[in-house]
Amino acid sequence: IDTEGHELKCLMGLFSGINSSVIKYIQLESHNDDMYLQHEEEHAISDLLIKNGFLHCTKIKHGFGDFDELIYSKN
Repeated sequence: IDTEGHELKCLMGLFSGINSSVIKYIQLESHNDDMYLQHEEEHAISDLLIKNGFLHCTKIKHGFGDFDELIYSKN
């Protein structure tokens, strides 16, 4: 998910609209420079994913810029 700061809204729509049991992994971009996500939103995303059965499994640091790819898997 790379929605330029709208990741939380995207995930909220996902979990309210479909049976998410078919989804095994979610990967989203996280900017560490607060370019998009506010600190509170980052926790809200993590909380929402945990509530829906996903656990953080890995983080991939990009070779440029100050951002990472966060990968969550269904437990």
